[in-house]
Amino acid sequence: MSAAVVVDHSPARLVEASRDGDRVTAVVEDAWSPLREALVSVDAGEWRAARVEDGLLDSQRETLSIDAAEGARLLLLRLTDAAHNVTTIDLSDRLGSGE
Repeated sequence: MSAAVVVDHSPARLVEASRDGDRVTAVVEDAWSPLREALVSVDAGEWRAARVEDGLLDSQRETLSIDAAEGARLLLLRLTDAAHNVTTIDLSDRLGSGE
C-alpha cells in the first residue's frame, strides 16, 4: 500500500494589513505549506524581499513589514509557498491617507 499524497494547490492569502507612517504591516498565511518567499514591489520597481517580523520566513503564518515611502502609489506583495504556489496581492489601497 502506498502512502497518501497531499497535493497543495492553495496559494497563501492576506489575513490583514495596516499602515503606520511609511510602513505597511501584512499578516499572511497558507493553509497547507510554509511560506518560502515574500517579495515586494513599490511603484512597479524591482522586486525585493519583504522583512519578516520574526526574522525567518518558514511558517504557514507570517507577519511582514514593508517600507512604502510617502507618495508611493502601487504596492504589490508576491508570496510563494513550499509547494511553489504563487500569488500576488495588491496592497495599494493601504497607501492612502495613512490608514
